[in-house]
Amino acid sequence: MFNFSQIKNAFSDLAIECKGSADQNFNGVSSAESISENSLVFCTKLNFVDLALNSKAGGIVVPQKIFADVIARAGSQTIISSPNPELLMAKTIDRFILQTPYRDFSGGGRHPSAVIDPSATVAPTAFIGPGVVLGAHVKIAAQAYVGSNSVIEAHSEIGERSTIQSLVVIGSRVKIGSRCEVASHTIIGKEGFGYAHDSSGNHFRIPHQGWVIIEDDVHIGACNTIDRGTFGETRIGRGTKTDNQVHIAHNCKVGKGCLLTSGLKMAGSSSIGNFVVTGGNTVIGGHLHVTDGVNLAAQSAVSKNIDVKADYGGSPLLPIQQFLKMKSTMTHLPEMRKQINQLMKKVFPHKDQI
Repeated sequence: MFNFSQIKNAFSDLAIECKGSADQNFNGVSSAESISENSLVFCTKLNFVDLALNSKAGGIVVPQKIFADVIARAGSQTIISSPNPELLMAKTIDRFILQTPYRDFSGGGRHPSAVIDPSATVAPTAFIGPGVVLGAHVKIAAQAYVGSNSVIEAHSEIGERSTIQSLVVIGSRVKIGSRCEVASHTIIGKEGFGYAHDSSGNHFRIPHQGWVIIEDDVHIGACNTIDRGTFGETRIGRGTKTDNQVHIAHNCKVGKGCLLTSGLKMAGSSSIGNFVVTGGNTVIGGHLHVTDGVNLAAQSAVSKNIDVKADYGGSPLLPIQQFLKMKSTMTHLPEMRKQINQLMKKVFPHKDQI
């Protein structure tokens, strides 16, 4: 249970004003589509307001700009104004209901089934779960959490309060910063895909001896694959978040604050700047650069450098408005073909139609 007064004390910049009792308790948070009695509903979309007002919700959080209009229509419900209801929702759930990432320290510091090399350094406040393997000279910082059956190979480091979920493989020479999270079934620090070739068509693997550097506050989703550098480093910048099923190849550089959604594939030695957003199943070719602040629509294919901050989409890649016009035109192609055939038949009656 929690109330507006507690929310206000925790997040005074996001919980601005309250109509109703500041001490009324809420028993949880509901989505606008499925509202539980006496719960708190965050109307992140304006069309949810009427739905919430006609429900048994105990409280409703609305954008600050419509607060006066909503309280004029509200009944006994508590109405809360916020400049950013979605952000307040995220912080309220994390503070009062369910903290993420999941970290259960109840079993003590080191599970007896963990295999820890004598040269590894583990902070007293770190948690090492069942079946974990820590290689030579691994360093685990204070309040870090390593979930069950994860493997961290030689010379790798996990920063303070970072979370490695269960069934993660971190290869040698990987540095993960503070407050990061790596989700299950992710592999970080494997060799990249690089081969030399002889005149007979035989392929010889090029050993990759570089590092992976993951800066502070990075979230790596499930089933990611992040390859080590060939000689130097693969780097992911501070505050970047990757979705599930992302592949980042050897020598790639990802800037800070990026949002990389499911299916992104970055070929070797490609780079993206700061605050880039990629739609699902985007592909970035090798040795290419995407500048700061670019947004890429789903299923985009980047085949040359992007030097101008803008929104893009498609394959071949186009500015987003051109891409949308092209997609719209393509839906009319059968009709256009029929019309052209009719015209051709009138003008050139003996010519084959298209």
